[in-house]
Amino acid sequence: VALDRSAAPAAAEGGARTPPLRALRIRDDLAIALLPTAHLRAMAAADRVAGHDPASGLVVVRVVGTAGPQPAAWVPRRPDRPRFLMVTGTPAEPSALRPVFVTSLEPVESAVWPDLIWRVPGPAVLVAGSFVFSTAGELAGMVVEHGGRPAIVPTAILLAEVERLVERTSVPAGDVGIHAQPLTPDVAAATGASAGVVVTWVNPAGPAVGTVAVGDVIESMSGQPVPTPEHWRVRLARLEAGERLALGVRRRGQLREIELLARAAAPPLPPRAALGLQLR
Repeated sequence: VALDRSAAPAAAEGGARTPPLRALRIRDDLAIALLPTAHLRAMAAADRVAGHDPASGLVVVRVVGTAGPQPAAWVPRRPDRPRFLMVTGTPAEPSALRPVFVTSLEPVESAVWPDLIWRVPGPAVLVAGSFVFSTAGELAGMVVEHGGRPAIVPTAILLAEVERLVERTSVPAGDVGIHAQPLTPDVAAATGASAGVVVTWVNPAGPAVGTVAVGDVIESMSGQPVPTPEHWRVRLARLEAGERLALGVRRRGQLREIELLARAAAPPLPPRAALGLQLR
């Protein structure tokens, strides 16, 4: 199903008409897609968003009409075997599926998704947000980006995420006022940390001031390790206002446990008012 994005900023300011977004109808009243934040705000204002995950970009949108028969979920018996899959094109292309040859599907862990997804090696041209089917018409999943390569989120994981997002109570996004970056070998040697992310900025008006400092290494969140910056980004993206976040913080070789209360995140700047720069 094509979702009209004419209310997006580019169209509202008199620019070229925004092409429709390709979504997959999963029920008579719901469809799913990957949606940029600017267009998400426009749809949310029109009360069309039934659920959204800010970490993955997956959005559940209210639609009208009647869905046709739902395709069965496809699960490969031999993920390592080369095969053809059928992929939706861009909204500007015809609605027909196009064949794509993939050499294999590699099961990998992701900080974003709750179970294994399939990374696609080799030169396969797969665009994030596309939907993938088997040659028999079974739904394989949705294309996302993982580590700079395309990957497929299996159908079962997609549908489970839809249920979680639809049932989730709407709560304002939370923020603890901390920015972090990857832990380099030099910083690891200086701090005695072996894994985690290093703090680069603490909001002087945020809940972490006085307890977290620049140069600290965050090794865990709510008892879970932080092996990569992606894990840190995903956890912060899903943080809710009023939620308590327990952090394992290492400073000068000493590990401390602290607890922060997330505050409501500040609304993003309007697109026309932003230069894309932050000054510190």
